[in-house]
Amino acid sequence: MRVADNYALLKAKHPYFASKIGFIGESGQVQVVDSKSGDSTLVVERSGTAEYLHSKYNPLHEAGKFMEQHLQDAHNHVLFYGVGLGYHIDIFARHNPTIPFSIYEPDVDVFRAFLSHQDMKRWSMLRHIYVELDVSECSSYVQDFVNQTSGQATIITLPSYERVYAEAFRRFSETMQHFLQETRKIFQLRHAFEKKWIINALDNFPFTIHAEHICNKKQLFEGKPVIIVAAGPSLVEEIENLKYIKAQKSAYIFAVGSAITSLLHHGIIPDGACTYDPHFHNVNVFKKVIDEEITCIPLIYGSTVGAGTLKDYPGPLVSLFTDKDPIVGMLLKKENEKTFEQLEDAPSIAIIALQLFSEMHCNPIVLVGQNLGYRNNSYYASGLENTRVLVQSDLDASFQVEDVSGNMIQTDWSFNTMRLEMEFHLTKYTDRTVINTTQGGAKIQGTQFMDLSDVMKVYLNDEVVDSNWYVNEGLGYDLNYLREQSKFLEEKRELFVKQIDEVIGIFNDMNRSVNQKNAKKAFKLTQKFDTAFESFQKNEFYKTILKPMNMLQLEWLTKQFDTIKYESDMLVKTKKVVEKVGKFVYDIRNDLQMITPLYMNMQKAVQIALNQEKPMNN
Repeated sequence: MRVADNYALLKAKHPYFASKIGFIGESGQVQVVDSKSGDSTLVVERSGTAEYLHSKYNPLHEAGKFMEQHLQDAHNHVLFYGVGLGYHIDIFARHNPTIPFSIYEPDVDVFRAFLSHQDMKRWSMLRHIYVELDVSECSSYVQDFVNQTSGQATIITLPSYERVYAEAFRRFSETMQHFLQETRKIFQLRHAFEKKWIINALDNFPFTIHAEHICNKKQLFEGKPVIIVAAGPSLVEEIENLKYIKAQKSAYIFAVGSAITSLLHHGIIPDGACTYDPHFHNVNVFKKVIDEEITCIPLIYGSTVGAGTLKDYPGPLVSLFTDKDPIVGMLLKKENEKTFEQLEDAPSIAIIALQLFSEMHCNPIVLVGQNLGYRNNSYYASGLENTRVLVQSDLDASFQVEDVSGNMIQTDWSFNTMRLEMEFHLTKYTDRTVINTTQGGAKIQGTQFMDLSDVMKVYLNDEVVDSNWYVNEGLGYDLNYLREQSKFLEEKRELFVKQIDEVIGIFNDMNRSVNQKNAKKAFKLTQKFDTAFESFQKNEFYKTILKPMNMLQLEWLTKQFDTIKYESDMLVKTKKVVEKVGKFVYDIRNDLQMITPLYMNMQKAVQIALNQEKPMNN
């Protein structure tokens, strides 16, 4: 009956594996035999040799000794690599009833044997099951697990698997290391940016409310050729071509990132520049423009860009919105229409520009200087100050990808991430002509490679550029909507101040009940907290401004709820709520205090716009 019960559980909670594994008996290569102690053990035939996955003498005692060293290791989530007959997992589940765990088994025949020897219904904290039916599944399984846990997990490997399944274990370990590194880098990026995005959006709003949105220019750009110029080392080879295109006005030339400096160094004034980097030092990209007070280059900026960029930029400003700015989504919409389009945030401004000009229906879209790899030991084009030079550690961490000519070039994680992201977006714009002219650059799926000189002959034969494309012809914002939404947001802010004070007051009472060992009072306060915290989380001011600033911590907190939910001791449970949720709430209050001056300045800018006063440039 145990096998039938386990199989029914699989069908209910893990139907994919239930359908794949099938309900058949043990394989001839995997045998369940009795040990000296009388408990079952597993024997696997490998190349004519009988290998034991558990002790042939006393597998239960062996599992107990093995788990002694791991019972205190786990804190978030445990992944067991190697199930065997599940003795060690059962010990863990009994000693850690509130810690979630998952299992990964590289041998489907072992898993079938396991189904007849453990009662999985007792394992209430079992979350994910991965059983390799083919070696190709390893990558997708590991990626799924890392995504589910954000890489916050303890991995416990049954020792015999390192020997018996050496190749599978090596593949698993290398794959896990790869995805953990990727997740760690993504985590670091999100950690660095999630507060900056909101802070910048608030700080930039006095400019954004007076800057025309780029989508208002869609009709002007539709069907026109656009060149996106990046600062890769191949840019220098196209300077003369770009000068000719500029003189003939046969395509719009937009600089992305630090390419603006290189173009100016070579005497080319682009038709515009694009920027979005949320770092405060992003303004340094435009040092030459600012120092020389060049006022004729319009700046298309993401509304979450480092705020100093807009305060110092001498030229016209044109806005675009990304999905990292929930504030413009809350306050601004077109007259008689829906809210403005928001582009997906991306690892580079070139990808933002690609999305933008694709949405504007430009044709063709031409990439210049988009190397996405190293060339002649250089990252960037000439004309840039403090150009980074490759060092040995860069080369050690690099790897090869195919270039536009079918050769191999060195690249790194950052460049490769940009390339893959660009390829992803290109799948959405298959009706656009996107041409990569970057000599020696990485091959980008979804583009066609052509020499820029050939692009000029085939596509750039007419004068198309309107040099005054950026002139503000009216913001097109729905002022009634802005008035209503800003008032609504302020009402919710005032309410939220009261709500967060109420939650913190309940926390203090909960903490006292724990110190007094009053479980009955702790229970009532926990119920009161649940209601207050739920209201707190539904508040639109919190959801628009404070929640996006703390998404990583909120995701971590959500993963802790299992350990809180299944805690039977009321005082321990209350203490966990105060410790884990309390930190989150106090951090929210600190963020509220920090952003309040910026928020008030934003509301002031709204009133100026509603009163149709002149924009403030301070």
